[in-house]
Order: sequence, then structure tokens, then C-alpha cells
Amino acid sequence: MLGSAPGRFPALSRLLHLPHATTSDASPHWALAFAVTAAAYLLAGLAALALAIPPGYAAPLYPAAGIAMASVLVYGRRMLPAVALAAFGVTFIHAGGLAQPDLNALLIPTVIGVGALLQAFAGSVLVQRFVHQPLLLSEPRDVAWFLAACA
Repeated sequence: MLGSAPGRFPALSRLLHLPHATTSDASPHWALAFAVTAAAYLLAGLAALALAIPPGYAAPLYPAAGIAMASVLVYGRRMLPAVALAAFGVTFIHAGGLAQPDLNALLIPTVIGVGALLQAFAGSVLVQRFVHQPLLLSEPRDVAWFLAACA
């Protein structure tokens, strides 16, 4: 894949922040992180929608966004498609997309999925830029900067 051939796609590897693959870089590790990210986001998103203010989608708390940003910070930008896929799933399930098979049943969740991807990307870029790296959160100053970047 792309991670195993960074020489062929150097610009794409830099954009996705893919490290050079070695023999110890196991694909199941990344596949497992991808699957766990998508599942955790999906479950947290559906749970948060139970708190939604009637009549719709506005939830006062949305922990799925925190899961997305944490996953991108820990595993890199290759987790962004998992975020988009899970956000698509949350919206598709909540809107009853299976009951109404039309273009809007796919278009609106796709747009929301891309928005969630961009949100996780922008949040991770801001944290990486303004919070001292490596992100240890061992000093009160580091915690304060992290919370300010998340806000």
C-alpha cells in the first residue's frame, strides 16, 4: 500500500504523515486502530444523539469528536477516513437512511462525514502546532495549552 512504498508517493506520504514502512510495521496494527476508531466514533456518536435537543441533531456534548481527534493525534492522519466513515454511519443511521433509499440519504451523511474529517484534521494540526511536542501533558502548562487548542 502507500505506507509500504513511500518512495513512489512522497508528496502523498508527507500529506498523510505516513512513516517509512519497516518489516516490524504490521498492517493489522493499523487496520485494528482504524476499526477501533470507526467503531468507537460510531458508538459514541449514536450515544450522544440520545442527548440531542429536540427535534434534531444538536447534541450538547459530542464525545465522538474527541475520539476522532485523539485517534488522529495518536495514530496519524491515516485515521481520518475512519472518522469520515463513522460520521457517515452515525448520520445515516440516525436519519433512517435504510428506510429512505434516495440521493439525500447518501449525500447529507457524506457531507457530514467530510466535515467531521476536516474537524479532526484541523484540531490535530492546531494541537501539534501550539502544544509542545511530544505531547506528554505532564506539566500544568501543557494541559492548559492542550485545552486551549481543543477549545
